[in-house]
Amino acid sequence: MHQAKKNFLEKFKTASKTGELEENPTCAFFAQVRTEGKRTVTRQIPYYNLDMIISVGYRVNSLRGTQFRIWANKVLKEYLVKGYAVNKALTEQRYTELKQLVAVLGRTVKAQEALTSDDALNLVEVVSDYAYALDTLDKYDYQQLAVEQTTNEAKFRATYEGAMQAIEELKAKFGGSQWFAHEKDV
Repeated sequence: MHQAKKNFLEKFKTASKTGELEENPTCAFFAQVRTEGKRTVTRQIPYYNLDMIISVGYRVNSLRGTQFRIWANKVLKEYLVKGYAVNKALTEQRYTELKQLVAVLGRTVKAQEALTSDDALNLVEVVSDYAYALDTLDKYDYQQLAVEQTTNEAKFRATYEGAMQAIEELKAKFGGSQWFAHEKDV
């Protein structure tokens, strides 16, 4: 058996024996099919969760173990000092999306020969709505979405008649075809 694997299993057993971690919640087995020579072999390969990786990472005395501890301590310190840690990849992705949005807005503004103040306000509203939508999606992704600032007052109530009137106005304004907003069962 490879020395690193042997050391890991030893540390794993120690963590289980001392009661620090239980084996069942920290380990899952997945079947892995491989070809060895002319035969196909299926082996159950253990996969360990983050709790076990951290536990073993703090026990292993090697260069890799030291690198892990340096990384883990850096992240932990970030949480303690800042109150949060930054997901650099996600931050870079959002920054890229923001740059793309600004570029689109720039092209839109340049394409307009004369931008009225109403047009400018509408552009700002689009950016604001986009930012709000991104924040809402982010809150949903991190299960932090909450109902905020609600009232009992209904500002708008959708009705069939109102929808049909809006559709007719859109058809007149944009020249909709016979298939635009065609009712399904009419």
